[in-house]
Amino acid sequence: MAPDVLQLKEVEKPVPKDNEVLIKIHATTVNRTDCAMLRAEPFISRFFTGIFKPNKPIPGTEFAGEIEAVGKNVTSYKVGDKVFGFDEKSSGFHAQYMTILEDKSLSTMPKNITYDQAAASIEGAHYAYNFIKKVNLKGGQKILVNGATGANKVFGYTKEDFTKDDQKYDFIFDTVGKSSFAKCKPLLKPGGAYISSELGYIICLKIFS
Repeated sequence: MAPDVLQLKEVEKPVPKDNEVLIKIHATTVNRTDCAMLRAEPFISRFFTGIFKPNKPIPGTEFAGEIEAVGKNVTSYKVGDKVFGFDEKSSGFHAQYMTILEDKSLSTMPKNITYDQAAASIEGAHYAYNFIKKVNLKGGQKILVNGATGANKVFGYTKEDFTKDDQKYDFIFDTVGKSSFAKCKPLLKPGGAYISSELGYIICLKIFS
């Protein structure tokens, strides 16, 4: 789907409900989740996002900004707080202003980072955390992550195919959903696990010893 399906439009500034905050967006991203929601992939997701067109016309799942107003029942945040968040099941963050429940996918920003850094830091951490919860990592195990930085061994995806590696791994995390269990199976040790975010869901397949 080409980006020209998107349009820039003026909409009314939202008003926060009693348990919501109004955020002025300073930075946002276009991430993998946004692209999947825009394409309605996998097809089954259309039952939640809209059969023929998105039921939420403003995209965006990741943001950083400043609280401009709070509902009368909000206690966790105040006007002027710098906040950031990510919600893979929602949208609307590609806007100048947005409202969100105070207890939903929202946190105050660390003082030593910028809006741009905060907005771009969440989706990856969200999926990484959910990956890690599914396996019992132990010291000394070998792990391959497709779509990461900071490693003992690095593959440049434009020049190398990591699935051709001769190393065996205890776990393979495909954080970008660009590979498959079939391709990665030869790299797994007996009892090893392959985890992928493909199709927007965290899946885990294991080689039984």
